[in-house]
Amino acid sequence: MNHDLGFGHAVFGAGASFLFMGYVAFQLPESLILHRFGARRVIPVIVLAWGLAATSMGLVRTDHEFYAVRFLLGTAEAPFFPGMIIYIALWFPAAYRGSIVALFTMASPISNMIGLPFSALLGELNGVLGLKGWQWIFFAQGLPAALLAIPAWLLLTDRPGDANWLSSRQRDWLVSAMNRDLLTREVVPAKHEGLKATILNVRVWLLCIPYFGIIMGYYGLAMWLPQIVKGFGHLSNWEVGLLSSSPYVCAVALLPWWRARLNKRGGANLHAAVACLGSAGRYLRLFRW
Repeated sequence: MNHDLGFGHAVFGAGASFLFMGYVAFQLPESLILHRFGARRVIPVIVLAWGLAATSMGLVRTDHEFYAVRFLLGTAEAPFFPGMIIYIALWFPAAYRGSIVALFTMASPISNMIGLPFSALLGELNGVLGLKGWQWIFFAQGLPAALLAIPAWLLLTDRPGDANWLSSRQRDWLVSAMNRDLLTREVVPAKHEGLKATILNVRVWLLCIPYFGIIMGYYGLAMWLPQIVKGFGHLSNWEVGLLSSSPYVCAVALLPWWRARLNKRGGANLHAAVACLGSAGRYLRLFRW
């Protein structure tokens, strides 16, 4: 894509930044909209917009179009992850929630593990139907995501009490379990309420610091790794895709074990710190700082 459109590293990097401008501008208001109107109504719209924006990447011709579509992609994607965490919290009792979040999180490395080699194969379709290989990648991966909005609309249910696809016994048990969680939850008195309390909460900002570092590392790797691998030597697109997927293969293999270890021993803070320090060490090794 960079070669065909004449994009240098600066344009590519700026396009990466525009994605997160959409995130920053719209993640909070869109997440509040999702919480207000429910997952069944909002998540299908998110998925549809996300898929269409990803598909539109195959139509860009100029750097300004590239920036605009990247911004729209970030805007569409912004509320998805927090929205799904809210959705999980509404459906799973606290005893199961950590494992469910871990399973949900595994979707990201699994998609990269499969998607990178698959993208390399799609790239070999260069010239088929008059399309470039990179256009095939965006069309073949963006359109299915948009089509998934239909089953999302039909199958999602906002709360367990509305789940007609559960038996009455299953539904009653789940509703009772969620109600017990609410009754046993520790209530911490607060001086403020709502959004203002969140913005003024020191713990929120303290959590933002390590998360900032995690996201910087993750997206830095995700966006630039194929080009870094390509620079290792004369590698085919298939070899680049296969090598670029290797970190995600390791993540998929180790995440269930790490989750089981956390469930058995506890100490979420220590587990998070060890994982971050281990990742930082490997980044330093990778870039030979």
